[in-house]
Amino acid sequence: MDTDGTTDGTTDGTTDGWADIEQRLEKIRVSLRSRSAPPSRRLQLCDRALRCCVEQLARPGGLPAHAAQLLALAQEATHTYLQLVPSPPELYLEKILFHVLRNAAGWAGPQAWGAAELLRARLRRGHQNHEWATVARGGFSVLWRAAASVAGPERPREEGRAVLTARLRALRFLLLLESRDAESRRSFQPPFFTSHTAHNAAAAAALYESQRAPCPLFLAKQLRELLLDTLRDETPHPRPLQSCLCHLELTLERCRHLCKGRRHREALEALQDCRGFVSGAGDSLGAPLELLEASVQLSRALAKGLAGALGPALCQAAAALGAECSGRILQVLLECSQLVLAQLGEVLRRSRELPLGLQELPGLCGFCLGHGQALRRLLAQVPPDSVREQVMVKQLLFHSLQLFSNAIHEIFQRSQPSELPELGQVTTSCVQSVTWMVEGLEGLPEAERGKFLDVTAAVTSRLAQALQSRKLPGAAGAVCEPLCQRLLDGQGYGWAGVTTDRLHRCFRLQVESWRSRGQHQRAMDSVGQWLLALGPLCWGHQSPWPHSHCSQSVPVHPSSLVAEPVALWARIKMEAAKEGEEELRLRTLWDALQSQCHPQCQPLPGDTLVALLLAELQAYKSLRGPTASERYNVLCDLLALGDPPGAGDPPGIGDPPGIGDPPGVAEPRRSLARAVALLELAQLLCSHSFAPHTDCSALDAIQESLRLLESLAQNSQSWNSQIQAQLLDERAQALLWLHICTLEALMEKSVARGLEPPETPEGEGEGEGQQPQPWDWISCSLSSEQEMRALAELIGPYGMKFLSENLMWHVGSQVTELKKLVAENMDTLVQLRCCRPEQRPALLPRLTSADNVLKRMTIIGEILSFRAMAQQGLREVLSQHCPFLMGPIESLADVVTPDTDIQVTLSIFELASAAGIPCEVDPALVTALASTRTEGSSPEEEYKVSCLLLVFVAVSLPLLAADPASLYSPELDGFTNNLHCLAKAVVQLSAALFTVHNKNIESHLKEFLLLASLSLLQLAQEPDKARLRNHDSIVLLLQLIVSESSFLTLDMLESCFPYALLRNAFRQVCREPPRAPPH
Repeated sequence: MDTDGTTDGTTDGTTDGWADIEQRLEKIRVSLRSRSAPPSRRLQLCDRALRCCVEQLARPGGLPAHAAQLLALAQEATHTYLQLVPSPPELYLEKILFHVLRNAAGWAGPQAWGAAELLRARLRRGHQNHEWATVARGGFSVLWRAAASVAGPERPREEGRAVLTARLRALRFLLLLESRDAESRRSFQPPFFTSHTAHNAAAAAALYESQRAPCPLFLAKQLRELLLDTLRDETPHPRPLQSCLCHLELTLERCRHLCKGRRHREALEALQDCRGFVSGAGDSLGAPLELLEASVQLSRALAKGLAGALGPALCQAAAALGAECSGRILQVLLECSQLVLAQLGEVLRRSRELPLGLQELPGLCGFCLGHGQALRRLLAQVPPDSVREQVMVKQLLFHSLQLFSNAIHEIFQRSQPSELPELGQVTTSCVQSVTWMVEGLEGLPEAERGKFLDVTAAVTSRLAQALQSRKLPGAAGAVCEPLCQRLLDGQGYGWAGVTTDRLHRCFRLQVESWRSRGQHQRAMDSVGQWLLALGPLCWGHQSPWPHSHCSQSVPVHPSSLVAEPVALWARIKMEAAKEGEEELRLRTLWDALQSQCHPQCQPLPGDTLVALLLAELQAYKSLRGPTASERYNVLCDLLALGDPPGAGDPPGIGDPPGIGDPPGVAEPRRSLARAVALLELAQLLCSHSFAPHTDCSALDAIQESLRLLESLAQNSQSWNSQIQAQLLDERAQALLWLHICTLEALMEKSVARGLEPPETPEGEGEGEGQQPQPWDWISCSLSSEQEMRALAELIGPYGMKFLSENLMWHVGSQVTELKKLVAENMDTLVQLRCCRPEQRPALLPRLTSADNVLKRMTIIGEILSFRAMAQQGLREVLSQHCPFLMGPIESLADVVTPDTDIQVTLSIFELASAAGIPCEVDPALVTALASTRTEGSSPEEEYKVSCLLLVFVAVSLPLLAADPASLYSPELDGFTNNLHCLAKAVVQLSAALFTVHNKNIESHLKEFLLLASLSLLQLAQEPDKARLRNHDSIVLLLQLIVSESSFLTLDMLESCFPYALLRNAFRQVCREPPRAPPH
């Protein structure tokens, strides 16, 4: 560089160009200040000096002091040039100064601000065109990127302040562009600022807030001093709309930080200043200003705990959002609403300190609707091909509605039902919110739609639950309707990112809304819609539903998905039947699917129907109450559906159809389902009789099921592991039920023989030598202890539990019949219970069916005796296999006392009974008898019938003395006709019955003992010797009852019946010659 400002040609990037820089700069400075040269020469020197500064600042290796001298020289050359030419060529100096600033900003430090301010001053006076705007944006970009360099050193504990100031000063270049409407910013995602200045100011604020200890008040102050005041001073009148928008948006950002610093008064003052600035823009900005003021008021209410100020602020925000606007005004309005949403979210986070109440409902609903409408107007402006922008706007809409649902839920949780006002507006807002979310699912990319649907389901269920919890089922159903209809039409089940339970919850709430209003048919239709919506996920491409295209293959078993709706279907159906809607009881699940199906639907595939029928069957089994008929109908349909072509019915099996020879293995799942149906049918026939409809027995059904399973097992090598595992499980269950059904068949024969009257052989009267007829009792057929142990080993504790439940069902059915007999003799039994002994003979002949009562009681005793033998076998097996487990259980059962709570007692007895340990009160019998309550009867009436049943048995005992088979055998220590089982029936049935009624067992057994003793003592005075034939044997029955019960003692018996008579009766029985045993 020579004295005239020319360079020496050293541009190789080394530091040689910085040698003697001070001397060379001084020579240039002297030449610029010389006034002796002509103006043209001085202009040439200024131009060369500026260009030399640009070139030298671009060289590496300089020091900050060198940069300061070069920048000072550039400013001096600029001022000299302007003195010589006050109106230089357009953008000549601006471009040179921009290059000076660009080359110096990265390393010159704060000294670069001199060139920056000079450049900005020149731009303010320049003609605004495209090149001018490019230079202005370039100046901003240079300073923004070099903010850390030009900011200078940071003060302690004020990290980030200098850089923030530098960035905001850089934004002053963008302020020059705000007067140009063409420079407005169009955005479809937050922040919605139309001003580039405000957008970058928010970015600078966010960067500053990420520092260690940001100060919101400092930030607000810098926004005012560097940007707002500058904009106010430099914007001419009348102020352009874009300048007004910029001032409003900067004021919004400033208010945001003032509210964070709890300077709400200053925020309101800033808002008032903004009103004055934008007054020339008319009323177009009134709505955003009102919305901004509402957000400040919300923040003030939060900061000061003013619960009463939340409602008016929300109403103000709702009114502002109701204004019609579009374009840039709409963007500003949405950005102001973002501040309101932030404050509302803070309200919800601090709900314990400042809870929302009913007074906030109008404002909250109005704001939700207004904000949603504004976002939908913005969404309509998004180009159809801008998928990303559409997703952004929809995210805002969904987030806003999610916040609204949380607020509604919070309000309803804290309010009492009696306090709720007319909720028409709330219901409308909730339904509209869900409708908007459902409509927003359209057009979403495949990767996003599942997430949005999941949020929609969460919002829908939350709103519906809030309404349902406040006894508003109609509103809850209306909220769920749009989403449920969308799932029915578009099949959202199976989309990636969707939580199936949330979709289930929405359908469940819709069904419950109809159910709670007593509209069972509509509820069942909703279940049909639920199942139709589940179709594509459950059955994939076999689905009969139109337009069903799952986005992915979901490994979900159909039965796990349809179990809940089908179970709900079954409960609603049974409720409708109880309320007299018999026509709904005849309606099947398939009817509901057909009624809700589209006309273009294809028939449901067989696998679909099988899965639904199996789920319906399990639903009926899980219900309490009589569902045998429904289960039988489902099994008939299932077997008919699973009957393969050409399979004939086995001999002896008529209806239901489908029980035939094993099919081929082309459809293993269908065949396995058929085997499962046969197994279920066997279980049903074990406990219920369908004689008018089928001659198939439980044993026939289980044998056919095993045949089918064995056939499937022979060809299972080619099947997947899931089917093979299910096949093994079902085969094990079938083997278990084969033993149970075998025992059931034997017991049914025993019960049938027991109820038959004994036949008298021809030619023989009822003489002394008459022998009793042979009895086919179950206790005689399976009485070996070894057989009982083998049975326990084979079926295990779970099998014994199934066996016990079946046995107890038979006991319950016998008790039901006994109650009917008691009801027929109610008046006579009441008199017998309270009459004097001398009145008894006149009352006894009035009793009817006394023999039937004794036979049924004996049958109950036989069943209980057989169960006791099975329990003993289980106890021995478990004691052998796990003695260390049995010891604690036996000890636990021993600690039960009469003072122990009844529920605790039954729990302990249930544990002991499961291990085969006998208990004072049989918990399985208690459960069975509790379910035999007569429909429509009160607990007091049931208790009275139980008492009279014991009276009936006690006064009928003398009838047994006339029976030739009622003979006590000392060798067998029992009766030849199993009459000893009557003692067990009396004792265990009394204990269970009065446990159900929560009455004292001992007192009722004493009453029975007293009545029975009086009856037998009176029988001894009977003159008819035929009625006294086995009197001594029947007397011994009293001792058996006492020895069987833990509640009775011999002392109690002695007080009712003289022990000497018992001793004489036993001596007499032993002296009698033995009779021939029955054949």
